Amino acid sequence: MKKIVGIIGGMGPLATIDLFQKIVNLTPVKRDQDHLRIIIDNNPGIPDRTESILNKNKRPLPYLVKSAKKLEKMGVDIIAIPCNTAHYFYDDLQNEIKVPIINMIDEVVDTVSSELKKLPKKIGLLATDGTIRSGIYQGPLNNADIKIIVPNKLLQKKVMNLIYGKKGIKRNSIITKEVQNEFRKIISWLTKKGARAIIIGCTDISSAVNPKRFSVPIIDSNLVLAKTVIRRIVSPLQMGSHSFH
Repeated sequence: MKKIVGIIGGMGPLATIDLFQKIVNLTPVKRDQDHLRIIIDNNPGIPDRTESILNKNKRPLPYLVKSAKKLEKMGVDIIAIPCNTAHYFYDDLQNEIKVPIINMIDEVVDTVSSELKKLPKKIGLLATDGTIRSGIYQGPLNNADIKIIVPNKLLQKKVMNLIYGKKGIKRNSIITKEVQNEFRKIISWLTKKGARAIIIGCTDISSAVNPKRFSVPIIDSNLVLAKTVIRRIVSPLQMGSHSFH
């Protein structure tokens, strides 16, 4: 029997589609039947994670637990969550179920450490206020002796507007050229401040940033998550000589 992947989605729906698309694109297959079996619980009703972190409550947790338990009952072998900010609740959520949940933050930090082996250890972080304020990246990156550079207050306000504002990703569920250009400017600012690589630490931003358009490595958390899902589910025989690099 093939192992089954569960995805707790809806945070937001575009980020969920992006993860699913990346998994499909990256899985080595010769036919439909070679693809992974994936069950997605796309629940956009999960309370906003950033708002909860800033207001110091755990409103999203019961919703996350409900989705996880639903997926567990449906027989999934592993769970992925395409939302960085939701990983603030990772330990509490994992304690509620037996199925292992991929820790996207840990996977991204491992990727960063690998990318920066031959570079000065300075990383730019593009994320929501909730992710930055929670420190979910700062802790493990500091432990790896990696300095974090985040946008200044004005630019961080712009990041949030690009995600939540009238023309933002969450409101429109599309990526406009204007949004792409604004993120490009913010990444340029981070690199000028010394960032030798950039973490896209918000899965909604993943679709708005094309790694090929930058001179520094772009570490897309949703891409890292997709690769991790495949590595943990696909057999070495099926992987063959397939490389993610």
